[in-house]
Amino acid sequence: MQKERICYFDFIRALSTISIIIFHFNCSLAPHMVYGGDNAIILYNYKNGNLGQIGVSLFFILSGASLMYNYGDKLSLKKYYTKRWLAIFPMFYLAWISATLFYMFRFFSLNPFCVDREPWTITLTILGLDGYLCSLIPNYYLLGEWFLGCILIMYVFFPLIRFLFKKVNPWFILFGYAAIYLLIVANYNLDFSIEYFVFTRLLEFIFGMFLIERGNKVNTVSVLISGSVVTLWSCVYINIPQMCKTTIMGISLYIILMFIGQKLDKNGNFFFRYVSKLSYAIFLCHHIVIDQICTRFDGRMYGKHETYVILVMSFIMIFFVATLLYNLHEKTISFFCKKDNSHHNCPSTTTQTKTKTPPNI
Repeated sequence: MQKERICYFDFIRALSTISIIIFHFNCSLAPHMVYGGDNAIILYNYKNGNLGQIGVSLFFILSGASLMYNYGDKLSLKKYYTKRWLAIFPMFYLAWISATLFYMFRFFSLNPFCVDREPWTITLTILGLDGYLCSLIPNYYLLGEWFLGCILIMYVFFPLIRFLFKKVNPWFILFGYAAIYLLIVANYNLDFSIEYFVFTRLLEFIFGMFLIERGNKVNTVSVLISGSVVTLWSCVYINIPQMCKTTIMGISLYIILMFIGQKLDKNGNFFFRYVSKLSYAIFLCHHIVIDQICTRFDGRMYGKHETYVILVMSFIMIFFVATLLYNLHEKTISFFCKKDNSHHNCPSTTTQTKTKTPPNI
């Protein structure tokens, strides 16, 4: 029996997806010299961070909440890991193969970016960790980014964290890990970005689980406090570690969006459901699409009006490519599920996606 669809999950996932697209579009303008203005074209940063950091933080919180909602009552490890694999890796492999073929056609090379990599590192791509480790180990990374590997590690930890939530007071879990988080941030000295480190992002994931375990509701006081934090963070520079600022902003904004999303009309939520359904496919393809569109306008140094048109073009093409990838994934999964008579193990199908929350990416 499927659980009721949570509308605010779609709402937050859609807004996070759009924010990531806008952020990476802004990031691509300067390298390609597309835009001639001094500032970002739209919504790039605020006093204590940038739009990309917010979008990623919301995704981590949402992933924890989605998993806890779906598996909070009952968890079979075999079914859980099977569904996680089916929800993530087939589409990832299809996208990676498609990107490889595209770059071969476009640049006449299987290594168009001349990365000095060892053949064994293809294993990292097979495991979905190529983007996560590419700054440490040159590999076959082409699409997605560090977020995928980080969230995959969290998926591995989820059953253990869920077990602790069932055995220990949720408040103790949340504040206990918050203390560990602060110790890590205060003493971090690894040669790896602290924003990518799984144990500094795990607090956001745990917070999402905590909200579901505590009843999936937020009260007016928490919303008002969160609103005050978001306003302060947006207007006044706060002199604390950037990782802490990102986490606090993400949690505060999530509470506000959760409150707003719970007020949405279920029947009027079509746009957010649509973007939410495509969110993982968008995540996988948007970098390549944005880069190729900006390449078309290399060195033009346009003004705002022309650059806004390119942004709209990017959105249209991203959604077009993501739709193709999503449909290819659905047909591939359906084909193999029917072939091995295990259709019940499929993470999603065309009919299921009308009622079931999409993959937690």
